[in-house]
Amino acid sequence: MRQYSQDDYGYYAVEVFDALGNPAIPDWNATLYVEFYDAGNNLRFTATTASTPPLQAAADYVYVEELPLTTYDLGVVTARTYAQLLGVNFEPQPMVDPAFEVVTGSDLVDQLRTLLHLDDTSEDALLLSLIDSAADYAEKYLGRSLLTQSRVKQVQAPMGRGLSASSLKIPTVVLTYPPVVDVTRVYNVSDAGDETDIDVDAYWLDDVSDPPELHLTSWAWANKLRVEYSAGYGASYDDLPDAIQRGILLHAAWLYKYRGDCPYEESAKESGAIAAYRIYKCVRRG
Repeated sequence: MRQYSQDDYGYYAVEVFDALGNPAIPDWNATLYVEFYDAGNNLRFTATTASTPPLQAAADYVYVEELPLTTYDLGVVTARTYAQLLGVNFEPQPMVDPAFEVVTGSDLVDQLRTLLHLDDTSEDALLLSLIDSAADYAEKYLGRSLLTQSRVKQVQAPMGRGLSASSLKIPTVVLTYPPVVDVTRVYNVSDAGDETDIDVDAYWLDDVSDPPELHLTSWAWANKLRVEYSAGYGASYDDLPDAIQRGILLHAAWLYKYRGDCPYEESAKESGAIAAYRIYKCVRRG
């Protein structure tokens, strides 16, 4: 059964058969309509030849596409089709059929399955692995953390000198792989490996810069300075900006279609992912 998220658009097709069991287009008038009931048994839409979106006819079936689903309860949507053939009610009247399932959110696996026109979940494990691979490439290409994670940035002192405010005109640490969610710890590391925390009042985060910069107002002598921080857009791919989600989907779809035949660099470009990512590519500094 096809699945669509509430912020997606639904599609449904139905066949009508004549007395001999052959597919036939029903009478194309007001006697033809399809009612869509959500999982809460609420009538959400009646599709007719004149509705928006309208019923349409293909060679041997009737369909409706781009059904807005924002008001539908989660779960299986039931379609009830009323039709006549040559002025006679088609039996059973109405035809009752599970149309599709409305699921929560914009899960990338569901979107990829729809993009590839896959009707079941049998290959979901493969689709998820392709999404993970595409996301891993996106993270390195963009220079950004996608899913929220812990990171450490270390700054080394110049040879023979301690790292201090006096040794650097602007005591600033560039925190790579943004967006930075929180700075959890800033500390010095001595030659012996001893760690000394720097007070939170001795630094501040400029998170307007991209990538963000940690500015220190004072700096004790040490050979290394480490900054521990969390970075990323959220806990799931659904939290990513739309352009990055779109790039991952395009790349993953390309990897599915041309499995083993196209290197990652080439597939990212040919799929259109690079073009989707472009506005989010981070300029590497530090």
